Amino acid sequence: YDVTVLAKPKPATGAAVTVDVAFYIVAAVINPKTGQALNAVNAASDPSVMRMVSTFKSIFSNAGGNAGITIGSVNFYDVPAAAVTRFGTSINADTTGPCDTLDQMFLLSAAHPANTLNLFLVQSITSKSNAGGSVVGIDGTIPGPATFSGTVHSGAAVSLADLFSARTTVNDPQPCKSGGPDLNCGADEVAFIGAHEAGHFLGLFHNTEADGRDFDPLTDTTKCPCLSCAKSTDLPNCSAVGAPSTPIFLLADFCTGASAACAGADNLMFWQLASVSQGKLTPQQAAVMSLSPAVH
Repeated sequence: YDVTVLAKPKPATGAAVTVDVAFYIVAAVINPKTGQALNAVNAASDPSVMRMVSTFKSIFSNAGGNAGITIGSVNFYDVPAAAVTRFGTSINADTTGPCDTLDQMFLLSAAHPANTLNLFLVQSITSKSNAGGSVVGIDGTIPGPATFSGTVHSGAAVSLADLFSARTTVNDPQPCKSGGPDLNCGADEVAFIGAHEAGHFLGLFHNTEADGRDFDPLTDTTKCPCLSCAKSTDLPNCSAVGAPSTPIFLLADFCTGASAACAGADNLMFWQLASVSQGKLTPQQAAVMSLSPAVH
């Protein structure tokens, strides 16, 4: 083993901090409005992609007034057609070994070595443990290997399945509203997924895990314990020690803040993206991210 330690002082209070982002397009998708295949050339001017990037930036700069991280350069990169075929629809969140598709996909970042936060936009992510929903993002490791490209952990996967969608309803026929992030808008949803996975890369864990038994180590993030917040029928399986007899998924609806002891679903790092998500970050979360070598 060759271990290198990079000492980095904590940024001064109020100091401007920046992180650069690279989006790798590992998906064969067509924008239904333009009929064009998404690629690195047209991504920078595509309205849906532009909105996604704008929302992504706002989450880090305005999240509760605590993050204060500026997104610097944003670059889009194509990958070889063979890589799109191999990885675009085959990422499995349940198999994350160094030889599995997730980790092998991250090796593509070697084509553009830089101290960047690498987000790989794929068509879909599969999993057998999804709480009845869909897995929409998965990180390589927490924290990511900032300053190193081309490793089996150099990034995070983000599903862009909803990028061009707008889930209209009778009461809300035009859901991509102006004035702030709107999770009925596919571009904003992808931005939230990307920001969540970016948080992992920069060192953040889920404030509350799906089982409601594991939490991040920070003292200013709100937690949502299973024993306090689960449905009464699930409480017998909320054992603090050992695996429950039936898997518990503590959904965001039970952690909305109606009780101070059952909150935190509005935090960017809550395990589930739901309608109550607001992308909030606490001062300690911001401090953790600012200490990543990816932040300058």
